[in-house]
Amino acid sequence: MERCSADRIGLLSYALACVLLYLAGMSFGGPLEFLFYGAIVMFLLSSAVFVANFAFLRFSESFSTEHPVKGEKIDYLLTVANESPVPLPRLTLSFRSSTGGRTGFPDEHHYLARNGSIDELKTICCPFRGIYEVGLDSAYVTDILGFFRFSPSVFFR
Repeated sequence: MERCSADRIGLLSYALACVLLYLAGMSFGGPLEFLFYGAIVMFLLSSAVFVANFAFLRFSESFSTEHPVKGEKIDYLLTVANESPVPLPRLTLSFRSSTGGRTGFPDEHHYLARNGSIDELKTICCPFRGIYEVGLDSAYVTDILGFFRFSPSVFFR
């Protein structure tokens, strides 16, 4: 399930600042008017980059083995690709494993270049024989200004 949320307080604060810049720019002109137009363009640019990244983010997972035995260490490789022509401002990844809930790996923050990708290799020890659920727990993408947050669907295996 893909979820998109917005920072309402941040958006209201930004809108209030734009209104104040507009009033000051119309009253005094000059640099304040330029700042107002710059703030509007920055918001539009941030929104456009967010929408572009929303559509072009791809995840791929692979494992060194499908059926681990007791005490075996398996390698989990996550590849995240940004197939969009614009850079990805911020990507936050968190991992999960049924070997004890969270894998002990801290959340990771990445910035992806246009048409770039990252490979995350994690080694997980399997204390018992059986089936484990391992993989990406959540991923969050934010826009340049931090107003919008998108969580694409991720499924751990």
